[in-house]
Amino acid sequence: MKNKLVIVDYILRNFYKNDFELSAVEAIKRIQNKDQIEAEYIANKNLNSLWNMFVKKIDEHSESAMFPYAVINERSTQRFTNYCTLLKNDSLKTKRLKLKLSRRAKIYEFIESLTWREYEAISVLIMEFVGAKDTRIHLTDPGNEFGVDFLALIPSYGKYHLFPNKTKTSRIIGQSKKWKTKTPRERISLLNDALTDFKRRRLEFIDKFPSWIFSSKNSIHGLVFSHSGFQSGARDLANDYGITIGNSYDLTEIISHHFEVDKTPDRIIEILKDRLNDILN
Repeated sequence: MKNKLVIVDYILRNFYKNDFELSAVEAIKRIQNKDQIEAEYIANKNLNSLWNMFVKKIDEHSESAMFPYAVINERSTQRFTNYCTLLKNDSLKTKRLKLKLSRRAKIYEFIESLTWREYEAISVLIMEFVGAKDTRIHLTDPGNEFGVDFLALIPSYGKYHLFPNKTKTSRIIGQSKKWKTKTPRERISLLNDALTDFKRRRLEFIDKFPSWIFSSKNSIHGLVFSHSGFQSGARDLANDYGITIGNSYDLTEIISHHFEVDKTPDRIIEILKDRLNDILN
């Protein structure tokens, strides 16, 4: 069965009566353009593997400290609950959180629709949301810029789930990969080489990149966003090198929490499109 990961991602964002099999059928109808009978057959045949991938996704989200999309009630019977339905509207803070989380599905779908270049640009925009000034973010030119796609100077970024609780300014050297496959360890190794060259102030780098990234004396950190996630070897190597890795769910989480609750998903997407246009032109 093709596109299992795409189907699982769709289920994760579009629950159908908190029933996994029904959710899988609806996802297959939508993603693979199947009729009801065909979708039911495919779902039944692949249900266990889809469920295992679904659970793994939820576990990954828990490990990254983002708010979950679903809570597993019982793994053996494939029962789960939409996380937002578990939040009680007994405080203003909870109501605000619920509204922010409910916007994630549409935001993710927007990110999923981006081109590879727009994906690089939204990574730059995320740096701004995290705290970088617009004069301290940089999108590199298209092509192989020593394995670097974006740069940022961030004062502190402890308020978002993906990053460590930093209180000091950091120089961010980043990659963005809008690929259909998981990012391999070679890309992590390439970024680590670039981090070393930045620290050594390699001459070709000084000529290629903005001066503020070199004039700063703050620590340098690597960051990689990959739409399809990472191979296990890439995850292990990133951990060894101290490089932060994230996927499009992480981007979605940051965006959904950045905007105030009065912004609808459609309005947020309008703003994102305008800002991406500013960055790319």
